[in-house]
Amino acid sequence: MPFVSCPMPGGAVPVPGRAGEAERGAEKEMKNSLKYAQCYDYLVNYIKKNNYRKDDRLPTGKEIAETLGVSRITVQRALTELQEAGIIYRVQGSGTFLAKEIGQEESGGVKIIPMVVSHDGVSTRSFEMIQGAEAYFSEQNCYLTVHNSYGSTEQEVEIVERLLADSFRSLLVFPVSSMKNRSYYYRLIRDGVNIVFLDHAPNDINCNLVESDNVSGGYQATEHLIGQGHRRIGVVCPDDMRDYSSFSERYAGYRFALKQHGIEKKEEYVAVCRDSGEIPGAVEKLLGEKERPTAVFVFNDLAAVEVANEVRRQGYRVPEDVAVIGFDNLEELCLGQPVPLSSVDQDFYRIGYTAAKLLHEIMRENDGILRDCKVPVKLVARASTGGGQDAPAELGEAGEKSAAERLEEPEAASRPEPEAD
Repeated sequence: MPFVSCPMPGGAVPVPGRAGEAERGAEKEMKNSLKYAQCYDYLVNYIKKNNYRKDDRLPTGKEIAETLGVSRITVQRALTELQEAGIIYRVQGSGTFLAKEIGQEESGGVKIIPMVVSHDGVSTRSFEMIQGAEAYFSEQNCYLTVHNSYGSTEQEVEIVERLLADSFRSLLVFPVSSMKNRSYYYRLIRDGVNIVFLDHAPNDINCNLVESDNVSGGYQATEHLIGQGHRRIGVVCPDDMRDYSSFSERYAGYRFALKQHGIEKKEEYVAVCRDSGEIPGAVEKLLGEKERPTAVFVFNDLAAVEVANEVRRQGYRVPEDVAVIGFDNLEELCLGQPVPLSSVDQDFYRIGYTAAKLLHEIMRENDGILRDCKVPVKLVARASTGGGQDAPAELGEAGEKSAAERLEEPEAASRPEPEAD
């Protein structure tokens, strides 16, 4: 509802005559403003309560006037405000129609935007995205509400359903999975709900998405390792990368970099894990290869730390024997390791800010165009990959010796260069 300012008369005591007439005129104007405001509120609530959809025909001005007991002039004023706000449109001789679906975020002059997140309780990425979204909406005099599904796909749907029941039609969603709830979100988008996904989106549906440039990130990480002299580069990744579209994109970047540099991708260098409990076995598999990888790209920092720890537990050195690089650049985690972890930096704050801006534009324009926005990433090289120095010279033939033999080996004056595959 538009804010109606009703200034009261000054402190002077009114006297009969023209001053009294002015006061009575002001009082009449105030009553008319209140009636118009009530009419505006009635129409907004009527549209929401009856679930009007875009292009649905509204009651006539005469019907609204009779229902509310106000003049048709008052109704026309409210309809004009709704038309100027882009909520309705009129067709001469046909009537008044809904231009866009509205929810609670359009009522009362204050916009409230819900954000559904899946916070894992470990990393800070959810908080940084929330901060970015909140910063943008604050600039627009909007409020952001945050709802956490705690990693449950069922709870995610319950939260969204409650928001829809409360007439919200525009949402930010950081989903639990790219595989789960796909048909559910497809139906919502088809029915006209405005959704912008953050970080990853449901697979196989066209939707609005703001995410890191994961393909570029996977490419940069792999090319960095190649630049350090590595040609036998393994990956540790989830067993079903379709569960997170961002992971499958990082894997694509890994493959592109290998192909660009003429390196064959070997299936035996791909180790998959369903959870962190399987990381020791994955690392053992990679290091057990006759020509073991001399570097490993891991698809997130949390898993990369586990991989580096397991490499050391099995008697190898990071990065002298096995270089390790992660993805996310969780700075406190990366810098807190015995050997600081190289990573690919994602700008989670910018993801949140960009997603909020995109949703706001969609709410205003409603042009039906779906957008996939890629936020740039950048490589952060640290000691776990050599810290930007040349790859250790022992990475080649030393890989064929046992860890115990290498640990007992005296430092040589020179080491063989990395062998070419």
